[in-house]
Amino acid sequence: MSVCRQAMSQNDCVQSPNPCVHEARHKEKTIRQRTIKIPTMKLQFLSLGIFSFFLFASSNGVQAQCPFDPTIEGDTILCPEGSTELKTQVYDAYQWYRRAWGASQAEPIPGATGQSIVLTEVDALNYYSVEATLNGCTETSPEVLLDAWAFLLPTLSLTGNYEFDPNTQTFLICEGDTMFLTLNPPYEASITWYNNGVPIPGETGITLPVTQSGAYTVVGAPAICPNFILSPGVVTEVTVDVCNATGEPQPGLPELALFPNPVADVLRIHFSSPSPAATWRLTNVAGQQLGSDSFTEGKEAEIDLSQLPAGVYLLHLRFAEGKTVVRKIVKD
Repeated sequence: MSVCRQAMSQNDCVQSPNPCVHEARHKEKTIRQRTIKIPTMKLQFLSLGIFSFFLFASSNGVQAQCPFDPTIEGDTILCPEGSTELKTQVYDAYQWYRRAWGASQAEPIPGATGQSIVLTEVDALNYYSVEATLNGCTETSPEVLLDAWAFLLPTLSLTGNYEFDPNTQTFLICEGDTMFLTLNPPYEASITWYNNGVPIPGETGITLPVTQSGAYTVVGAPAICPNFILSPGVVTEVTVDVCNATGEPQPGLPELALFPNPVADVLRIHFSSPSPAATWRLTNVAGQQLGSDSFTEGKEAEIDLSQLPAGVYLLHLRFAEGKTVVRKIVKD
């Protein structure tokens, strides 16, 4: 046996007529068979593995992702009483879905099978998505929330030289002075000011200077929703009077003089002729009433101002037939 192994290692067995020739050829044949069978078994195993994976993937419904991703475009915040159009890209078929606020599942919208969908204010506070199909492959877009703007009613601010008469609900300004009406934010677009129901030419800004008597109103819209036009719903009644510190007479009224002015304590009022019965009010320049009383017929009247701090005040005298005189007083 050792001779045979030695001969085989020296590659002499094939040429020698010794008994190891048969054994060597037998082993060579076996080795060749094994080297041929081993790769064959590997190929069969690999083929079987790929085939098994293919069957497993197919039986579980695994599909490749579509080569497109639908998205939704359009304004997702509605103006009051407005509408919006949501739109996706071009595909073969569409189905839009709505998911209510707080719900867990989206529902198909009947008839919404086009590339776009039009929504109104009643559709707000819902989530929307679209299912798109192209070349037999179907994908669903991410959801978008449809929201809506909400605004309080518009309001006005008043500045300038004026006073308010609570009895007549009228704002009083002296001739030559100006009161300013301002429409407050966010109503800064589509503005029109009116006097006695007639649009005032050129007055489309947020502030209106008032120098004439009239009934003033305004409409406007938020800048972000310029078609949502509202009015504050109030009428600002303004009366312009002839009034100044030197006291120019009004027709039909007696001339009057105020002295001393500036005044330290008692203000005296002198009429050129006996005045008819009248009432008076004292306000500060912000329109806050500080005192009131009435006059009897006569040529003289007095008002004690000793308790007032130094400053500028307005004295309002109202006579018969609603005629009013406003005078400025300076308190030392």
